[in-house]
Order: sequence, then C-alpha cells, then structure tokens
Amino acid sequence: MRLDVKRVGGNNVHSDLVAAVGWNSRNELFSCGDDKQIARWDVHGESGGKVCDLESFVTAMAWSPTSGKDQSSSSETFATGGSDGVVRFVRCNGRVDKTLDAHRGAVTSTRWTNCGGFLLTSGEDGVVKTWSRSGHLHATLAVGDAAVYACAWSPRAAVFGGDGAVVFGRGNNLRIVSTADVGSKEQSAAKKNVPGNEVKAWKAHDGVVLSIDWCPALDGRIVSGGEDRRYKVWDGHGQILFISPARDHAITAVRWSPTGQHFAAGSFDSVWLCARDGWTNGSNDTGVGSAVSLAWARDGSSVAGCGGKPPFVFTGAVVDVEHLWDDIVVSRCGVTKLCEVTIHTFRNERSALDTVDDGVSTYTLKTGTERVSRLSWRHGILLVVSPKQICLHKSGVWQTPVATVDVSDCVVFIDQSRTGFAFVTATSDVVHVYTYDGQKVCDLRSDGLFPQSLDENVFSKSPDCVAFVDRSAGGDSMTCVDLSHSSSNGKQSGDGSGYKIPHSAKIQAVKLNQVGDASSGFRILAFLDSNKDLWLKRVEFAGTAAGGGHASSCVKIKSMVDCFTWSEKCDALVAVSRSQIVAWRCPVVFFTDNDLVGLTTTTKDLVGHGVGNAQTKGMLTITRFDGARVTVQNDDGARVTTSLCANSAFFPQLHNHAVGEKGTAKQWDKAIRLCRFAKDSTLWATLATHAMNVNELETAEIAYAALEQIEKVRFLQTVRKLEREPVRAAQLALFKHQVHEAERILVHGGFLFRAIEMHLRLFDWDKALQLALEHRTHVDTVLHFRNEYLEKSTEGGTGGARREDKPAFIAARREVEVSATQVLLKVAQERTREASHGNSDAAKPTRKADAEKSAKSLSSKTEKARASSRKT
Repeated sequence: MRLDVKRVGGNNVHSDLVAAVGWNSRNELFSCGDDKQIARWDVHGESGGKVCDLESFVTAMAWSPTSGKDQSSSSETFATGGSDGVVRFVRCNGRVDKTLDAHRGAVTSTRWTNCGGFLLTSGEDGVVKTWSRSGHLHATLAVGDAAVYACAWSPRAAVFGGDGAVVFGRGNNLRIVSTADVGSKEQSAAKKNVPGNEVKAWKAHDGVVLSIDWCPALDGRIVSGGEDRRYKVWDGHGQILFISPARDHAITAVRWSPTGQHFAAGSFDSVWLCARDGWTNGSNDTGVGSAVSLAWARDGSSVAGCGGKPPFVFTGAVVDVEHLWDDIVVSRCGVTKLCEVTIHTFRNERSALDTVDDGVSTYTLKTGTERVSRLSWRHGILLVVSPKQICLHKSGVWQTPVATVDVSDCVVFIDQSRTGFAFVTATSDVVHVYTYDGQKVCDLRSDGLFPQSLDENVFSKSPDCVAFVDRSAGGDSMTCVDLSHSSSNGKQSGDGSGYKIPHSAKIQAVKLNQVGDASSGFRILAFLDSNKDLWLKRVEFAGTAAGGGHASSCVKIKSMVDCFTWSEKCDALVAVSRSQIVAWRCPVVFFTDNDLVGLTTTTKDLVGHGVGNAQTKGMLTITRFDGARVTVQNDDGARVTTSLCANSAFFPQLHNHAVGEKGTAKQWDKAIRLCRFAKDSTLWATLATHAMNVNELETAEIAYAALEQIEKVRFLQTVRKLEREPVRAAQLALFKHQVHEAERILVHGGFLFRAIEMHLRLFDWDKALQLALEHRTHVDTVLHFRNEYLEKSTEGGTGGARREDKPAFIAARREVEVSATQVLLKVAQERTREASHGNSDAAKPTRKADAEKSAKSLSSKTEKARASSRKT
C-alpha cells in the first residue's frame, strides 16, 4: 500500500497559497486559498477553471454530504471558513447561499455530520460551535483563551446528527466534549466554560496540536498531529496506541479515509499514507510546502492536499493495495495507469495471456478509459468498480466480464459473499444487493442502517442473509435480514425475515460465516462488543422450523479479543486474544455438543514468531485465514503466516467432505477415512460436530466411538432404533439443548404427552402446566407429578414436605381433581397409543389389568428416577 502522488497545479490556476481542498460526491476536487478564488479539478487532476471569487481569504472547507433524494449537481453545498471569522455556504456553481458570523478571528476548521444536518466550527478565538444546516447556532461547546486549530465529530455524532461527542485541540492538549443535550445551554456554557460537558482531556503532544481527525469506524480511533513533529493514534478513551518517529517538520494535517482502514498525514513537502495502526511504507514528496489541508475522495481511492508553494495542489492515488484470495493477488496500478488492474497468481495454473516471472504468473486487466476507483476480490469473483459501473470478472476468465452493474455515482462501500455482493454509492440511502449474474436481489432499508457510514466491521453479507449493527439503538443491538424472504425493497417485514438482536454492550464488529452448511437452515453470527468479548448467535432462516432464530441465545466464547474473522474455505473461526491465536474448527459445536468445545479449539502463542508482545495493546490484525494457515499483521506492518497445528491442512478438506464442496453431495465415507488416516482427536471431534449438526447418526456414532465417548454412542444407537421420526428428531434436539425445538417437533407430530413429560423430566413445571392448559389435556398428570415432587422434597431444616408456592399450580388444584390411579392409567394408555401411532392396523383396546400393571411399573420407574435426581 502506497500513495502515487501527482501535482495538479501546472496551469497556474491559483496565484497564492491554497489553504483548503475538498471533494464533492462526483469526485471533483475544489480548492480555495489566499487569492480569494475557488477552482475546480477533475478526478485526473486536470483543471476545470475558476468557480467563483470570495470576499475574504479562505482558511477551511467542508463539503456537505448529498442525500439520496437530492442528487443534482447544483444542489451540492460546501462550507468555507474565512480569515474574517465568517462561514459561507456556497453552492457547487459558486453561488453563496448563507453567511454566518461564526468567530472572532479566523475560522480554523469546518466539519459536517454524515447526514449534512449540522456543521462543526472552531476558530482562533478558542470557541467550538455547532450550527444547523439552516444557519442557526445550535450549541457552543467550548470557550477558552487559546486558539483551537482543529476539531472533529465522533463516529456516533457524525451518524446521529451531532448527538455524541467532539474532539478538539487546545494548546498541547486534546479534549473530548459531549454534544448531548447542549442545544438549549449555549449561553450558560459560554459563561461557565461548559462545566459538566467535558468528558476527557489529556496532554497529547509536546507542542501545539495542529490537526485532528476521528476515525469513522465504530472503534473510534483518533489521530492527531502537532508541532512536536509527530502524529499519534489514540483510542476513544485517550489511551495511546501509536507514536510516530519524529519527522523533520511539524505535522500540519491528518485525515482518515472514508473506510477507516488508513489515514494520511502531511508535513512540509511530505505526505504519509498510514495503516489504521499507524505504520507506513514511507513518505511521498508533494513539492507544495507544508500540507495545510488534506481531503479524501468519497470512494477512498485518492487523497488531495494543498500548500504554499507552486503548484499549490497535489493528489495521491492509493495503489498497490493487495487483495488476496485463493493464492491470487489483485491490485490497482499507479496514478498514470488508473485504468489497469494487475493480477498475480501464485500457483502453476497459467493462461496464454500471462507473463511468467520467478514462478508467478502476472496478467494485466485493462478496463478501457474508465478509471478504477475500487477493487473487491473474494470467492473467485473480481469486482472492478468505476464511476459508472461495476464489472464482474470470474477467476481465470479475466478478459471479458461475466456481468456488469450500472451505478449512478461512486461506490463508497462494497461487500461480497459466495453468491452475491452488496454496495453503497455516495448519494444513496439504501444498500443495493445483487447476484454475481448481475441480477438485483433487493434494496435494503432500515431505521438502524446508515449506508453512508458502513464498513466491513458493521455490515456483513452471507449467501442467505445480511447482518449489521443497528445504530438507531446506540450501537448495542444488531439486525439480521433474510434475503431469501425479503420484500422487493428489502424492508423488514413482519414475517420474521428481519429481527433485532439486543445486547448488553455496544457492538464493535459483526461477521457471518460464509461457507457453512446451508441445509442446516441457519447461519452463525459472530460479533465483538466493547468489552472485547466474542459472542456467537444462531441466525435462523425465516422459513425454518425454528421461527427466525428467536429461540437461540447468544453464547460467549472468548474474552479479551482484539480481532476475529471467518475462514475463506471452511466453517472455522479464528481470533487474536492476548498475543495468542485461538481457532474454533467448527463453531457450530456451541449449538450442537458443548462437550466437544475443548477438543475442537486450537490455541497457539504468537510471541516468538515475530509478532505479539506485552506492549502490543490490541494492534494485531488478521489479514487472512484459509482454515489451515493464518496471517497476522503487527502494528509495524510485519506479517507472519503460521500453521495452527500439525494437521491443519486436513481441516478444510474434512469440511468439504462433511458439508459438500461447491454444491457437491456430502461424502461422509471419505471424511471418516481422512480421520482414521490422521488419527487426530480434533479431527474426530470436528467430524462428530458436523455429523450431529445435520443428524447424520451413523457417522456421528463412528466419530464418538473413536473419541471413546461410549455413553453418546449408546444414546445414538437407541435413537436410531426409534421408529417414529418426530420422537427421534425431538431426542436429537434435546441432545443439542434445543428444548423449544424439541417441544415444537413433538407437538406438531401429535406426541403432546411426550412434550409435557419432557418438561416434567427437566423440572420445568411452569412450562409443563402451560402446555397442558393450552391444549386442555393432562393437567391432572402435571399436578400429580408436582405433588410427588413436593412430598419427596424437604422444606428448610424441618424435614417436612414443601408447600406449593406457584400461583398457577394453586389455581389449577382448585379446578382439577387429581387421582393418582387415573393419572397412572392415562399415562399407560398414552404409552400404548404412542406404540401404535402411525400403524395401518387399528390398535386393539387394552385390558384394564394390563393397563394397571403398566401404570405400576411406570410409577416404580418414576420413583427411582426421582431418587436418582435428588442424589445427583
């Protein structure tokens, strides 16, 4: 990853220092400065001429985001701050709409929220203010004697129209101020220096803070630059994450990219492209003097800056960003070849069009005259994004796209799954979902979905559904939408296709598994919260029996997790925690057989492998995980690829046999032979989990036998002998601790008494009585076994029987007469009916003597079971 810098001021458009630059939604660059004029440049750096003249020297500029309902070029507006303290709202055609007397002295910074509803300004008078789009003062957040040279919205405030926090620099300190509930307190705030609104303040630099920006991603990292010639990365609580080496000159400008994956830092004649952790591959010469201002294009493909030396303006294209999948690396070419894509294949398969160099085949894909703004390479499909369309290229068939999708604006976000992709444009208020055939699936709309602030951490697409962080609830819940049952416009209907998953803490990242077994009827959602706890949640499909996944609960699987990702080729999950790699070979084990969690989990220490130490502080990131090998990147950019265990290479192959590779049938016999060859307990446990997940009992029995878990082998042998499918399915659901699912199977299969008896055996008295009352049967049976339980239980230290304390049972006793003989007779009759259920011949009436004998036998067995339970 590097910047390819180009100076664009060769036509002498400006005659003096350029103080501010900015991009509109169509990736046109605007610049303004001390010559009091505003100029336009196209995306290639060619001058578009002068736009207008202003009355004062311009010191700051910020473009207002364009909504999906207002996309005309003349409606786009940007705010300029002047040396006279006036903020001007200027149209794209140069017409000035409004003027605000904002500050005493020069305006130093202007920032819009994502929705364009509020503007944040700071000035040399030391005051930080927020303004409505109509030009009215909304709040005065801070006042002071020292000048404020930079300020920025927090991610939450940028998304929710100013409701969050603001960071600004005063002197050598950084300060975070809450913006909540200050709209009616600007007068008292100005008098009292906003007591109670300031959240945190700390010393950030040894010199004056000159530039600040807050990352748009949910983790909310802050980057700052100062006169001490360093730029630093902080978390949202003011803890230092990275300190750059001292540069030759002061850091005068910093700015995060729209994706939040990297940022740019500018100094005298230099600009650095830095990863989100702070490391950089080197500086680039700009030749314009001190970088007074930096601005990113909406799609994050280019950054522009300006300074005081001719030609005053430069642009830098982000190139050599490698997209790796399946041993193929795709990257965009330099600024002089923005219409070309380089494809490197690290394997023996080569076509006649490839050029071979040192065992690596290279192919250059030319896209014509359209500039490539973004690439996405996953699951064997390359998406080449240009300002007008998205071209889909299949692996190995690079020359001609298999499909194209027209877009009306630059694409600012894109995400792929095995069956399709989703993207957002700069002026769109929806998420567009398409298949790889170019067919539109739906447009996703939701109150909690903010398309303009999406990134890979808050949005995840799988072949069957999508999941995203619901920001309307403050970021402490998620929403899942089933694509196969979504309406034409993607809105969440009441059929269960979209539902919210609440959580007790704010969500930092969500990811759906991509290559799980679709026949199981659910996906697994992994998410990381603000406490660094990693959780799993079963996301049921709306059409399945589980009814949209509301019955399953979230499972916490790890604490102190820095990052996580799903495997590219198998249903495995990996995370980095405290300088350790933790891999779950088959995460569905948490919903199938908890006893196998330890056997299917692999842990490896990273210390001593080039990355990871006590001072890392959560800066490790996972760049790739193919199921066998994992690649981890340190905070200095160093990468280490390591195998998790000796038999790691077998796990993707085992998954393909158990799940079915690329639509092929499951091959359980091959999976068994593989496990017998490897003789690895982790492989056997993984196979048992896969088999139990889809109720492949014969294979599961072999796997449990290899693990020497004899009690489970006997259980499976007993279940396989059951003749009734509902009873067999209910027993397997109970084995997986899915009580609600087992009840549903029994009730719909006509085995109502078994459903009630199941709850009695689980001592879930309330549910048993509720089910009996709902179906108006066996109420006396529930009361009888409840009475037996109370009689055999002691109350306190008296030794006497317990008294009934459940109101529902007390009320039921008044209405229903309980006879032990009749109850046991009814139970015996139920046993007989179940034995003959489904047979073609009608069952003959059972003699009373036989029924009473069966009832006594059942009573004896029940008493023994109760005694055994009490001992346990």
